Amino acid sequence: MQVWGWKTGDNASRPQPATVTVPQWDQRGWQMLGERQVDGRVDTDRIDVGRYEGKFTKLQVVVLDSDLELIDFSVKFARGPEWRPDNMRYGFREGQRTKAIDFPGDERSIKYIDFKYRNLPGGGRAKIQVWGFQRAGDAPTSTPGQIWDNRGWTMLGERAVQGGRRGDRDKIIVGRNEGKFRKLMLVVVDSDLEMIELSVKFARGAVFRPEVNQTFRENTRTRAIDLPGDDRVIKNIEFRYRNLPGGGRAKVQVWAK
Repeated sequence: MQVWGWKTGDNASRPQPATVTVPQWDQRGWQMLGERQVDGRVDTDRIDVGRYEGKFTKLQVVVLDSDLELIDFSVKFARGPEWRPDNMRYGFREGQRTKAIDFPGDERSIKYIDFKYRNLPGGGRAKIQVWGFQRAGDAPTSTPGQIWDNRGWTMLGERAVQGGRRGDRDKIIVGRNEGKFRKLMLVVVDSDLEMIELSVKFARGAVFRPEVNQTFRENTRTRAIDLPGDDRVIKNIEFRYRNLPGGGRAKVQVWAK
Protein backbone atom coordinates (compact mmCIF):
# COMPACT_ATOMS: atom_id res chain seq x y z
CA MET A 1 0.00 0.00 0.00
CA GLN A 2 1.20 3.51 -0.85
CA VAL A 3 -0.17 6.73 0.67
CA TRP A 4 0.29 9.93 -1.37
CA GLY A 5 -0.29 13.60 -0.44
CA TRP A 6 -0.75 16.64 -2.71
CA LYS A 7 1.48 19.57 -1.79
CA THR A 8 0.01 23.08 -2.30
CA GLY A 9 1.26 26.66 -2.08
CA ASP A 10 4.25 28.49 -3.49
CA ASN A 11 6.69 25.81 -2.38
CA ALA A 12 4.85 23.02 -4.14
CA SER A 13 7.08 21.14 -6.53
CA ARG A 14 5.99 20.34 -10.05
CA PRO A 15 4.36 16.88 -9.91
CA GLN A 16 6.35 14.17 -11.64
CA PRO A 17 4.98 10.98 -13.17
CA ALA A 18 5.12 8.15 -10.68
CA THR A 19 7.34 5.24 -11.61
CA VAL A 20 5.89 1.90 -10.58
CA THR A 21 8.16 -1.13 -10.58
CA VAL A 22 6.29 -4.35 -11.27
CA PRO A 23 8.15 -7.36 -9.87
CA GLN A 24 8.80 -10.12 -12.38
CA TRP A 25 7.91 -13.66 -11.36
CA ASP A 26 10.80 -16.10 -11.41
CA GLN A 27 9.17 -19.26 -12.84
CA ARG A 28 12.14 -21.53 -12.19
CA GLY A 29 11.00 -24.58 -10.23
CA TRP A 30 7.36 -23.95 -11.19
CA GLN A 31 5.47 -26.11 -13.67
CA MET A 32 2.21 -25.06 -15.30
CA LEU A 33 -0.35 -27.75 -14.55
CA GLY A 34 -2.98 -26.36 -16.88
CA GLU A 35 -4.82 -23.36 -18.26
CA ARG A 36 -8.55 -22.78 -18.70
CA GLN A 37 -10.66 -19.96 -20.15
CA VAL A 38 -13.86 -18.71 -18.55
CA ASP A 39 -16.45 -19.36 -21.26
CA GLY A 40 -19.63 -18.43 -19.40
CA ARG A 41 -20.73 -15.86 -16.87
CA VAL A 42 -20.43 -18.65 -14.29
CA ASP A 43 -18.26 -21.58 -15.35
CA THR A 44 -16.92 -24.76 -13.74
CA ASP A 45 -13.67 -26.38 -14.91
CA ARG A 46 -11.24 -29.12 -13.98
CA ILE A 47 -7.51 -29.59 -14.57
CA ASP A 48 -6.46 -33.25 -14.51
CA VAL A 49 -2.89 -33.65 -13.28
CA GLY A 50 -2.07 -37.26 -12.38
CA ARG A 51 0.67 -39.12 -10.60
CA TYR A 52 3.09 -39.04 -13.55
CA GLU A 53 3.49 -35.28 -13.10
CA GLY A 54 5.29 -35.88 -9.80
CA LYS A 55 4.81 -34.43 -6.33
CA PHE A 56 4.34 -30.78 -5.48
CA THR A 57 4.66 -28.64 -2.38
CA LYS A 58 2.95 -25.39 -3.47
CA LEU A 59 0.41 -23.95 -5.88
CA GLN A 60 0.00 -20.56 -7.47
CA VAL A 61 -2.92 -19.21 -9.50
CA VAL A 62 -2.36 -16.63 -12.29
CA VAL A 63 -5.14 -14.68 -14.04
CA LEU A 64 -4.68 -13.32 -17.59
CA ASP A 65 -6.58 -11.39 -20.29
CA SER A 66 -9.36 -9.99 -18.06
CA ASP A 67 -10.67 -9.78 -14.49
CA LEU A 68 -12.54 -12.66 -12.86
CA GLU A 69 -14.14 -13.74 -9.61
CA LEU A 70 -12.99 -17.08 -8.23
CA ILE A 71 -15.97 -18.65 -6.46
CA ASP A 72 -14.62 -22.06 -5.40
CA PHE A 73 -11.23 -23.81 -5.65
CA SER A 74 -10.43 -27.35 -4.49
CA VAL A 75 -7.51 -29.77 -4.89
CA LYS A 76 -7.94 -33.55 -4.91
CA PHE A 77 -4.75 -35.39 -4.00
CA ALA A 78 -3.92 -38.99 -4.86
CA ARG A 79 -4.75 -39.81 -1.25
CA GLY A 80 -6.91 -38.08 1.30
CA PRO A 81 -9.93 -35.75 1.11
CA GLU A 82 -10.33 -32.68 -1.06
CA TRP A 83 -8.47 -29.61 0.15
CA ARG A 84 -9.72 -26.05 -0.13
CA PRO A 85 -7.09 -23.38 0.56
CA ASP A 86 -8.19 -20.42 2.66
CA ASN A 87 -8.94 -16.98 1.23
CA MET A 88 -9.33 -18.11 -2.40
CA ARG A 89 -12.78 -16.67 -2.99
CA TYR A 90 -12.22 -13.13 -4.25
CA GLY A 91 -11.84 -11.04 -7.38
CA PHE A 92 -8.64 -11.17 -9.41
CA ARG A 93 -7.46 -8.34 -11.63
CA GLU A 94 -5.89 -9.10 -15.01
CA GLY A 95 -2.22 -10.05 -14.59
CA GLN A 96 -2.64 -10.76 -10.87
CA ARG A 97 -1.51 -13.93 -9.13
CA THR A 98 -1.89 -15.43 -5.68
CA LYS A 99 0.90 -15.87 -3.20
CA ALA A 100 2.53 -19.29 -3.15
CA ILE A 101 -0.01 -21.57 -1.42
CA ASP A 102 1.65 -24.25 0.75
CA PHE A 103 0.11 -27.71 0.69
CA PRO A 104 -0.92 -29.37 3.97
CA GLY A 105 1.59 -32.00 5.05
CA ASP A 106 4.46 -33.16 2.90
CA GLU A 107 4.78 -33.23 -0.88
CA ARG A 108 1.61 -34.39 -2.53
CA SER A 109 0.65 -36.01 -5.83
CA ILE A 110 -2.30 -34.09 -7.31
CA LYS A 111 -5.12 -36.01 -8.99
CA TYR A 112 -7.10 -33.01 -10.22
CA ILE A 113 -8.00 -29.39 -9.45
CA ASP A 114 -11.60 -28.13 -9.62
CA PHE A 115 -12.65 -24.49 -9.71
CA LYS A 116 -15.73 -22.38 -10.23
CA TYR A 117 -15.38 -18.83 -11.50
CA ARG A 118 -16.98 -16.09 -13.57
CA ASN A 119 -16.01 -13.18 -15.75
CA LEU A 120 -16.69 -9.77 -14.24
CA PRO A 121 -19.25 -7.54 -16.03
CA GLY A 122 -17.82 -5.29 -18.70
CA GLY A 123 -14.63 -7.28 -19.16
CA GLY A 124 -13.39 -9.84 -21.66
CA ARG A 125 -12.84 -13.57 -21.32
CA ALA A 126 -10.36 -14.27 -18.54
CA LYS A 127 -7.88 -17.14 -18.42
CA ILE A 128 -6.69 -18.88 -15.30
CA GLN A 129 -3.39 -20.75 -15.03
CA VAL A 130 -2.50 -23.12 -12.18
CA TRP A 131 1.20 -23.65 -11.42
CA GLY A 132 2.79 -26.20 -9.10
CA PHE A 133 6.19 -26.03 -7.39
CA GLN A 134 8.49 -29.05 -7.16
CA ARG A 135 11.63 -29.58 -5.15
CA ALA A 136 14.86 -29.47 -7.13
CA GLY A 137 15.15 -33.27 -6.98
CA ASP A 138 11.61 -33.79 -8.28
CA ALA A 139 11.45 -31.08 -10.93
CA PRO A 140 12.54 -31.69 -14.54
CA THR A 141 16.22 -30.92 -14.91
CA SER A 142 17.15 -27.88 -16.95
CA THR A 143 20.00 -25.47 -17.25
CA PRO A 144 19.22 -21.98 -15.90
CA GLY A 145 20.37 -20.50 -19.18
CA GLN A 146 17.70 -22.52 -21.02
CA ILE A 147 14.75 -21.07 -19.12
CA TRP A 148 12.40 -19.45 -21.58
CA ASP A 149 11.04 -15.97 -21.03
CA ASN A 150 7.50 -16.39 -22.38
CA ARG A 151 6.39 -12.79 -21.83
CA GLY A 152 4.52 -11.60 -24.92
CA TRP A 153 3.60 -15.18 -25.93
CA THR A 154 0.13 -16.76 -25.59
CA MET A 155 -0.27 -20.48 -25.00
CA LEU A 156 -2.87 -21.70 -27.51
CA GLY A 157 -3.13 -25.16 -26.00
CA GLU A 158 -1.42 -28.24 -24.60
CA ARG A 159 -1.83 -31.90 -25.50
CA ALA A 160 -0.42 -35.14 -24.06
CA VAL A 161 0.76 -37.91 -26.38
CA GLN A 162 -1.53 -40.88 -25.71
CA GLY A 163 -0.61 -43.28 -28.51
CA GLY A 164 2.08 -45.94 -28.80
CA ARG A 165 4.70 -46.57 -31.44
CA ARG A 166 2.42 -45.71 -34.33
CA GLY A 167 1.86 -42.27 -32.90
CA ASP A 168 -1.03 -40.05 -32.00
CA ARG A 169 -2.99 -37.30 -33.72
CA ASP A 170 -4.24 -34.20 -31.94
CA LYS A 171 -5.85 -30.86 -32.73
CA ILE A 172 -5.91 -27.51 -30.94
CA ILE A 173 -8.86 -25.31 -31.85
CA VAL A 174 -7.95 -21.63 -31.74
CA GLY A 175 -10.48 -19.38 -33.50
CA ARG A 176 -10.97 -15.71 -34.24
CA ASN A 177 -11.47 -14.68 -30.61
CA GLU A 178 -7.83 -15.36 -29.82
CA GLY A 179 -6.68 -12.66 -32.26
CA LYS A 180 -3.99 -12.62 -34.93
CA PHE A 181 -0.48 -14.04 -34.66
CA ARG A 182 2.84 -13.78 -36.48
CA LYS A 183 4.92 -16.56 -34.90
CA LEU A 184 4.53 -20.02 -33.36
CA MET A 185 6.68 -22.00 -30.96
CA LEU A 186 6.42 -25.60 -29.74
CA VAL A 187 7.56 -26.56 -26.24
CA VAL A 188 7.99 -30.22 -25.19
CA VAL A 189 7.73 -31.17 -21.51
CA ASP A 190 7.64 -34.31 -19.32
CA SER A 191 9.36 -36.67 -21.80
CA ASP A 192 11.02 -37.00 -25.23
CA LEU A 193 8.95 -37.29 -28.41
CA GLU A 194 9.18 -37.46 -32.17
CA MET A 195 7.19 -34.80 -34.02
CA ILE A 196 6.04 -36.34 -37.30
CA GLU A 197 3.89 -33.60 -38.81
CA LEU A 198 2.50 -30.18 -37.94
CA SER A 199 -0.07 -28.19 -39.91
CA VAL A 200 -1.65 -24.79 -39.26
CA LYS A 201 -5.08 -23.96 -40.74
CA PHE A 202 -5.79 -20.24 -40.99
CA ALA A 203 -9.17 -18.55 -41.22
CA ARG A 204 -8.24 -17.82 -44.83
CA GLY A 205 -5.63 -19.23 -47.17
CA ALA A 206 -3.70 -22.43 -47.61
CA VAL A 207 -2.62 -24.80 -44.85
CA PHE A 208 0.89 -24.06 -43.55
CA ARG A 209 3.19 -27.01 -42.76
CA PRO A 210 6.48 -25.94 -41.17
CA GLU A 211 9.46 -28.33 -41.19
CA VAL A 212 9.40 -29.77 -37.67
CA ASN A 213 9.86 -33.49 -38.38
CA GLN A 214 12.46 -34.21 -35.70
CA THR A 215 13.05 -35.61 -32.22
CA PHE A 216 12.55 -33.27 -29.29
CA ARG A 217 14.14 -33.83 -25.92
CA GLU A 218 12.24 -33.09 -22.71
CA ASN A 219 12.18 -29.35 -21.90
CA THR A 220 13.29 -28.28 -25.37
CA ARG A 221 11.49 -26.03 -27.81
CA THR A 222 11.58 -25.03 -31.45
CA ARG A 223 12.84 -21.71 -32.69
CA ALA A 224 10.20 -19.05 -33.27
CA ILE A 225 8.42 -20.15 -36.48
CA ASP A 226 7.36 -17.23 -38.67
CA LEU A 227 3.87 -17.59 -40.13
CA PRO A 228 3.53 -16.79 -43.85
CA GLY A 229 2.17 -13.36 -44.74
CA ASP A 230 1.05 -10.74 -42.25
CA ASP A 231 -0.69 -11.33 -38.93
CA ARG A 232 -2.97 -14.35 -39.32
CA VAL A 233 -6.07 -15.64 -37.55
CA ILE A 234 -5.46 -19.33 -36.76
CA LYS A 235 -8.43 -21.68 -37.04
CA ASN A 236 -6.75 -24.83 -35.73
CA ILE A 237 -3.41 -26.59 -35.36
CA GLU A 238 -3.05 -30.31 -36.04
CA PHE A 239 -0.06 -32.48 -35.28
CA ARG A 240 1.02 -36.11 -35.41
CA TYR A 241 3.63 -37.27 -32.92
CA ARG A 242 4.72 -40.22 -30.81
CA ASN A 243 6.47 -40.94 -27.54
CA LEU A 244 9.95 -42.42 -27.78
CA PRO A 245 10.47 -45.98 -26.47
CA GLY A 246 11.43 -46.20 -22.81
CA GLY A 247 10.17 -42.72 -21.94
CA GLY A 248 7.06 -41.36 -20.32
CA ARG A 249 4.13 -39.46 -21.78
CA ALA A 250 5.29 -36.26 -23.40
CA LYS A 251 3.27 -33.07 -23.63
CA VAL A 252 3.37 -30.48 -26.40
CA GLN A 253 2.54 -26.84 -25.75
CA VAL A 254 1.82 -24.51 -28.67
CA TRP A 255 2.63 -20.85 -28.07
CA ALA A 256 1.97 -17.90 -30.39
CA LYS A 257 2.97 -14.26 -30.61
